[in-house]
Amino acid sequence: MESPQPKKKLKHNSSTGDRVKLCDMGLGGDVSSPVQKQKGVAEIALISYTPDELGMLADGFSKEMLVAKCPFGEVYHGMVPNKAQEVTVVVLGNELERADEVVEYFEGMKLLSHSIIMNHSGFAQPIGFCNGPSMWGIVFDFPSSSTLKDKLFDVTFTWSQRMMVAVRLAESLQYLHELEPSFTIRTVDKSQIIIDEDFNPRLITFGKRSNEDFFKKPNPLYLTRYGYIAPDIGWTG
Repeated sequence: MESPQPKKKLKHNSSTGDRVKLCDMGLGGDVSSPVQKQKGVAEIALISYTPDELGMLADGFSKEMLVAKCPFGEVYHGMVPNKAQEVTVVVLGNELERADEVVEYFEGMKLLSHSIIMNHSGFAQPIGFCNGPSMWGIVFDFPSSSTLKDKLFDVTFTWSQRMMVAVRLAESLQYLHELEPSFTIRTVDKSQIIIDEDFNPRLITFGKRSNEDFFKKPNPLYLTRYGYIAPDIGWTG
């Protein structure tokens, strides 16, 4: 993997709410090249939050607002002040110690912030982020109830509800596979899927590679991760 580019600091004006594009952060280079080839595709401008402002959305990261603890960090239910807008706040944890892991997570968000993805109901739309220096976080326009990881062990989670989630999740993955050019999904973990009160699953991140560069740089390390792995990767290693 190429060394990540140095992180650029973003100034925030709380009175206006700065909006920037992820490409302005200097993260990961041209990670969205397959997306950019789509006609009429626009990258959505996101709000830049400070760590304090991120905490305000999640009531100071209180236990009452905590939805789940995941391998990549913590997921909180949040509320945008004065807008009565429910959101999901993801705080990246200390487990993402390497800079390239943080870059990888934000690259996934970069794809989610494009119109070809945000128009699909199976993906959580990011509306803002915090890029340190003391905290990394992402805000999604989606009220969270739980993660699929937690829901699987809920005795009230019926068989019909499980099938509903499975089918909707499969439709989302199929959508990514059938884009032109398509995306080969590296991994999808149950902790990366947020479920709302109506049992709608939405992906908040996933490992990805485009079909264009997948066959050029096969990587057996992709098989070391748990979760859904695209058949293409399983066949070729």
